[in-house]
Amino acid sequence: NPTGVPSATGVKVASLVLTAGAGEDVTVTQIVVGDDSADASWDFGDWFQNLKLKNGTTELSTTQSNLSDTAGADFSFSLSPSVKIVKGNQYVVDAYADILSSATGAYADASVGLEFVSATATGDNTGADASYSTAQDLQTIYISSTGTLDITADSATPTAGQLVMGSTDIELAKLQFTAGISEDINVSRIKISDTTTGYNGSLSNIKLFDGTTQIGSTIAAFNASNAAEFLLATDWVIPKDTTKVLTIKASVNGYPNATSGGTITLAVSAAADVDSRGAGSGSSIGETVTAATGNAMDIYRTSLVVDKGASSPTGDSVASGNATVLEFAATAGTGYDAVLNAAAITMSGSVDMTGTASANLYKKTDLTTALATESYKSISASTTAGTTTTFYVADGDFDGVPIGANIWLNDADATATEAEVVSYSGATGLVTFTPAITGFNAGTNFTATYYPLQPGTGKLYFGAQTTLGANVTTADTTITVSSTDGFAAGDAITAKGYSATGTEVTGTGTIKSLTATVITLDSAITVTNGPISYAYLNTAANAVAKGQKSAGIVYTTLNANAVNETIAAGSTKTFVVKGDTTGATLNENLRADIAAIADLNWDDTVNYGITTNTLNLPVTGGTLTY
Repeated sequence: NPTGVPSATGVKVASLVLTAGAGEDVTVTQIVVGDDSADASWDFGDWFQNLKLKNGTTELSTTQSNLSDTAGADFSFSLSPSVKIVKGNQYVVDAYADILSSATGAYADASVGLEFVSATATGDNTGADASYSTAQDLQTIYISSTGTLDITADSATPTAGQLVMGSTDIELAKLQFTAGISEDINVSRIKISDTTTGYNGSLSNIKLFDGTTQIGSTIAAFNASNAAEFLLATDWVIPKDTTKVLTIKASVNGYPNATSGGTITLAVSAAADVDSRGAGSGSSIGETVTAATGNAMDIYRTSLVVDKGASSPTGDSVASGNATVLEFAATAGTGYDAVLNAAAITMSGSVDMTGTASANLYKKTDLTTALATESYKSISASTTAGTTTTFYVADGDFDGVPIGANIWLNDADATATEAEVVSYSGATGLVTFTPAITGFNAGTNFTATYYPLQPGTGKLYFGAQTTLGANVTTADTTITVSSTDGFAAGDAITAKGYSATGTEVTGTGTIKSLTATVITLDSAITVTNGPISYAYLNTAANAVAKGQKSAGIVYTTLNANAVNETIAAGSTKTFVVKGDTTGATLNENLRADIAAIADLNWDDTVNYGITTNTLNLPVTGGTLTY
């Protein structure tokens, strides 16, 4: 490890231990150290001056300023006062010196610098000579040209998440600044950049902190180069062999000065973004920057916090045609309203449902009027021309059964298989599902039954909303989307987004069939002033102008399956999931969860739909035991 750098002062260059024998105390009056003559390449006096000896912080003798550069030269120190070492005890002597400015590259091979030559001592009781004069090599010395500074992300940097408009002094990133062992580092300039450029206008009052101490002045906003450059009036000092953590804070502007859905990621991007110099050498430091980046932060107008309701059921239950299986509470941030668009509920357990009543999503304050309904349905399914993963129904018979829902398949012998719907072709009545039927008989018809609360690999969908994957133009009969989960044949839908000229436009239609990423309509869609550009708002400039960043969307507008419930700013609404648990028998169990963040779709009345950063998800319901 480096001993120091040129021009560094008070550098420890050696350390030795003197031990008194067990017979008596001794008094040491002189210590001699010298250049290690065995190494002819380097002479201690060529590179050092102001050599002194210390015990702790106590200087033992007069400093020797100008050191001989002769190979093997000795440096004698008369101790004043003399040093008494109690018998059997040890006494540590440290040698310090200043490194000459001309020492660049000296001792680059870590050679021995000083050697111990002798110590003159006398026994306190006997007066006998107790000196020691066997030469001992002391520590190796390595002089680095300058110190080092490594900049990386700190493990405690805030995790990726959501920023709420109007929040102040939010921690956005933590970066480690680590000085090498050679010298202290003085940092005079730090440039913080937004690596996701385009949305940093959402931030203001950018600040740097070392612990609770602010470094430099507050910068009001990022500049046109997506950076906040801090010129420090007083250097930020990183002591040698020490790590300090730089905390970056900022405030989030209110709407419309901030962009809903915009993302910022703050970083020290390169060595050129930091100016530092060695405190001892005075030389500029070539910093090493390695992934000195915070996590991505998404900005929204408000937040939504979701928790399990205080009265959500658990424990012993009785099968019922209208049983409560889950309560969840949604709380909007204090600044703006939030809107719940859709929810997907994961049903798990050992229950096999037989009841024919619907599943409903209610507000707890109104258990009469459902916000959204999923209805039981039984359909005759032909396997005559089917396969182990497909069957046929009459055109329109499968309307209302969502993609991603669980269904039961019962053959003529009452053999049952639970499966998840994958796609439905309304034109041919072909239903595709997973997993495959076992014991498949192509000559046997099945009954396909949709029990909304049936556990399985699929989910119970209240409402559906997804993002567009391609533009939507008048006369289109198909719409490309990111997912069709929750949509069903027969659903009325609305496509919404912006035209190429920045005008919000919509189109409506009714679903005929669905694959994983394509909605087919029963007739061509009409988009007045279209087409809808699916990615218009994904362009930073457009998103900033409109106050939001999101793709165009498609959502259900059928009254029986559209949630669209506003949660006022700073308020909480509790929602109740009820359904038919008939069929549950002794010792069977059932549980309803919001199992993933993406299973809740909401908006901040500006952004089209948010399926990330919802706080406190997932919500795990109670296990109901029958």
